[in-house]
Amino acid sequence: MMRARRKIKNDDFVAQEQMTVTLNTKKKYGITIKKKFIVLRWIVVLVLIVIVGSEIVSYWLLNQLDLRYPIARSTIADSSASSRVAIVSLHRGFKFHGYLGHWLSYQKLRYAQIHSYTYFDESQFPNDESQLFQLSSWQSIQFRKLKFDKLRYLLYLMKHHPKIEYWLWMDGDSIVTTATISIDEQIHKILALHTTRTDFCVIWAKDSIPNTGIMILVNTPTTRLLLEQSLLTFSKDQTYMDQSSLTTSIQANQTYTECQILLQDDQSTLLQSRVRGKQNMIWTDGDFILHLPNHNRLEMISSLSKFLPKL
Repeated sequence: MMRARRKIKNDDFVAQEQMTVTLNTKKKYGITIKKKFIVLRWIVVLVLIVIVGSEIVSYWLLNQLDLRYPIARSTIADSSASSRVAIVSLHRGFKFHGYLGHWLSYQKLRYAQIHSYTYFDESQFPNDESQLFQLSSWQSIQFRKLKFDKLRYLLYLMKHHPKIEYWLWMDGDSIVTTATISIDEQIHKILALHTTRTDFCVIWAKDSIPNTGIMILVNTPTTRLLLEQSLLTFSKDQTYMDQSSLTTSIQANQTYTECQILLQDDQSTLLQSRVRGKQNMIWTDGDFILHLPNHNRLEMISSLSKFLPKL
């Protein structure tokens, strides 16, 4: 009898201990979840502060110039029937969201209007992408697609606007810094430096490698075939993707090699002047286009704040 009573007491004690451990575990787990929720909430708050802050800085900085955005988007590409020159650009991805992306796009549009050029941006990018050159599954991953969309958008526009002869591609992170310079004028200067050339398929400039951020292309069958071949030429170890594809395609075909004009050294500023930080900048007052490659959103705002007062 005594042994039975002791066993019951021991069982009760064990049960109470287990219950206490369970309650403590639940309490501890609840506190941990609460702490994680608080940390997550503060992370969200900080992200929102950064986004709102960058929008405020963008708006304040870019409005120091007399460039206002509210122009009817329907005016874009209105002159496509008569213009022989077009400017193309895409402003997509987080660093171009909000006012900064709008301003960069409008700056290019305003330059196009000054010279009566046609302007195309992401607002004319086809919703039905079956109209575009089809990408492989590897190319279709979002960050890669943003790169290859450059080539296939140009190809699509050239096919649909055969009367437009010259096409200036400008990456989203670039602006025209001397609006009085015309694209025809720059082509004339470049051809004058290459006296053996009377025509070309693409003009681009060499950075560490040829850079596709700013290009002038001629709307010919050869150029369109080059773009198609570049979209078919890629490898999974490429760092620059569209840039490497275009470079590889040109190097592999003598026709394309002979029809390109690759600007190097001082000549490259006729097309683009790049800024990659305090120690690596080649832009000077009077240059045609300022290009800000490898900048995140805040770095782009910082670089623009240094250069805009000089314009």
